Amino acid sequence: MKTRKIAALILSAVLLIPTAAYAKGNPNKGEPKATNAVVQQKKEDKKEVKKESKGTEQKEKNAEKRDEKKEQIAEFKNQMREKHEVMKKIKEETRELKKEIQEKKTRLKKAIEEIKEGDKVLTEDALKDLLSKVESFKAKSEKVKEASEVNKEVEETQQKVNKKDFNNAISSLDKVIAKLQERLDALKALNTEIDEALKLVEAYK
Repeated sequence: MKTRKIAALILSAVLLIPTAAYAKGNPNKGEPKATNAVVQQKKEDKKEVKKESKGTEQKEKNAEKRDEKKEQIAEFKNQMREKHEVMKKIKEETRELKKEIQEKKTRLKKAIEEIKEGDKVLTEDALKDLLSKVESFKAKSEKVKEASEVNKEVEETQQKVNKKDFNNAISSLDKVIAKLQERLDALKALNTEIDEALKLVEAYK
């Protein structure tokens, strides 16, 4: 009987040993590794989020720059169109005025030939006045010629457009317009001078 009890106790003790051993150990022994992995993953996730955030910010900045550039180009094109319209009007007026001046110069030349041939006789004062006017519109013709040189300004404008230097391109185009207007004003002054000369010579038969 005692032998059975001792055997039973020994068996119970043997059966209890693993449980006790495990009880003494850390039941969460394997967890720190898992926890470290989770923490590491969180860190990596944060890095990834930051990276994605930076990437998104950069994309937004790039998009803003592209939009600004598009707006700048659109504004430049609008200004160029407006200025080309101004140039077109000046050129049309210049073309018409040059045609008118040429016709008047032909009439004046004919009148001067008549004076030389004696077919038209002017008083001495009228002749002096005519000679003075002829000299004056020769000077004005020279001024028209000088104002006609716009190739340099046009070339500078084109170079700035090619370089996408829009602000300076507009400034250069303004110079072209100013030069074209200067030529037109010179032509108007010449036209007035020729009108006065014609009025003088055509008053005599």
